[in-house]
Amino acid sequence: MKKFKRTKRALIGVMSLLLYLICVPCSNLMAQGTNASVVGKVINEKGEPFPFATITLRNESTGFNTGTTTNIKGEYSLKQLPLGSPYTLKATFIGYGDQIQKDYVLNQGDLLRVDFQLKEQLQELNTVTVVANSMKKSVQKLGSSTSITAENLKTLPLNGRNFTSLTNLSPLSSGSNLAGQLFSSTTYTIDGMNAKSPLSSGTTNRGPYLVSMEAIREFEVVTNNYDVTQ
Repeated sequence: MKKFKRTKRALIGVMSLLLYLICVPCSNLMAQGTNASVVGKVINEKGEPFPFATITLRNESTGFNTGTTTNIKGEYSLKQLPLGSPYTLKATFIGYGDQIQKDYVLNQGDLLRVDFQLKEQLQELNTVTVVANSMKKSVQKLGSSTSITAENLKTLPLNGRNFTSLTNLSPLSSGSNLAGQLFSSTTYTIDGMNAKSPLSSGTTNRGPYLVSMEAIREFEVVTNNYDVTQ
């Protein structure tokens, strides 16, 4: 019986040792990070912490880019970074000169520490020149007018591709005349020049010539109280 108890204790001891040897490497593997990290601190000329500074990290070979800001203690941390090189770190803040540190290499499990000291720097503002056109974008109209835009011409369906059908967008159009006037009383101009057809009672896109849809950028239906441009 005593020999059996000693053997049982020995087996328990061996099993415990095996479990320990197996679990310790597993716990170490689970604690390892898969990528590298960069930490550091930003201070000013007096050695005081510099909060809210911008930290930018860039891999020059792959284009990977990330960043963060420093906390109230001036510290920053960038974790789970892709491995590789060369990495460039930049610290910036408005009113202070940028500081750049480059040619860092990140390997598996690296914990790289990069500190910065920002110095106050005077910045000169360049002369700002504003160039404005003395001509207004549009002329103020006295009467009622409806603009037919390039978007209207492009998206609205037209029977027979006749752009003059879009005059019906004017609230004063009844489909056959404008503001109750005779059909022949409508005048058509193209770029300010008269385009009225004497063979079709005044309308355009009928009679001796047609105007392609692609040739029309926009047009306007103007009724009543014409200004001097008309």
